[in-house]
Amino acid sequence: MARRTQGVADDIAAFLPKELGGAVTSVPEPAESFGLDEFVRRAAEREHVDRDTAYDNRAALDLHLREIDMIKLEEAFPPPTGPRPLDVL
Repeated sequence: MARRTQGVADDIAAFLPKELGGAVTSVPEPAESFGLDEFVRRAAEREHVDRDTAYDNRAALDLHLREIDMIKLEEAFPPPTGPRPLDVL
C-alpha cells in the first residue's frame, strides 16, 4: 500500500468534517510503501485495537473512499441529458 498523493488527500478531506480533514492532509513523515499486513498492524497499533478490528475499520474506510471516487467520477462525467438512443425508436 502507498500513501495517497496530496491531491487525492485534499479531495478526500473535502468530503470530511473540518476537524478530520486536517488529519488526512497533514503529512508527519515522508510517504512509504508497505503491504496490507503492515498497514493493518500499524493501524491496530495507532487505534489501540486488535488486528481484526483494524482490518474491519480499513475495509470500511476503503468502501467509503471508493464511494468518494464514484462521486468524483459522476461529477466529472455526468449522465447525458436529452433522449437516449433507444428512446427515439
